[in-house]
Amino acid sequence: MIGAMTARACAIVALLLSAASPALAAEPEVVRFQVGDKELHWNVPEGYCPPKGQMASLAQMMATMDTQNVTVLTLYACDATLTKLDRYILVKAPVAALMATLERDQFLKLMEAEFDTPAFKAFLDKDDVNGTIDKGMETLFGAKTQTSGKVVPMGMDDSCAIIGGSMTMQTQQAQVAIGVGGCLTTAAGKAILVATYEGYDGPDTVRTLVQRSRDFALSIIAENEAPTN
Repeated sequence: MIGAMTARACAIVALLLSAASPALAAEPEVVRFQVGDKELHWNVPEGYCPPKGQMASLAQMMATMDTQNVTVLTLYACDATLTKLDRYILVKAPVAALMATLERDQFLKLMEAEFDTPAFKAFLDKDDVNGTIDKGMETLFGAKTQTSGKVVPMGMDDSCAIIGGSMTMQTQQAQVAIGVGGCLTTAAGKAILVATYEGYDGPDTVRTLVQRSRDFALSIIAENEAPTN
């Protein structure tokens, strides 16, 4: 009898302890990526995963379409598939700045000046950008597309040169609209673009993505730069 009562008491205590102790959250996955001569790391945001298998192949193929930047990290929504790719993150590094080490305020001043140049605005207005995407899609996937829309400068703050916009890709089978928000900044002295993408549903989509990209960029900075007193 005493043994049975003791067993029941232990079971009750164990139950109470388990109820009082919150389950430990899973440790976030850490990814490492190379920007020039610098290795950076980042805790993968909740809901995103590094691509594997066919999705990794897709990420590599998409990266080849951008000849001005090196895509150093791709993260897709964890439930993404080849036919469901509506939310993802790209971290890019400008090819021209791979070897440079830049203070953030110096880099942002350079970007602010660049945003105002007629040459930069003309580049964004050219149809060549969308034409390059269409050619890349046909080369990689054998799909003829017609891309419209553009990404434009949206201002500066103390951490980011901000870009945002939307693109619509029309194929024979479907039309896909994607919003994008981006933060151009530096982390540990290396120039990066953190860009977030999601299905476009109006201007609020772009505002949300701009904030998201900024938050992600700041977390990369925080994880790779020692605090200063």
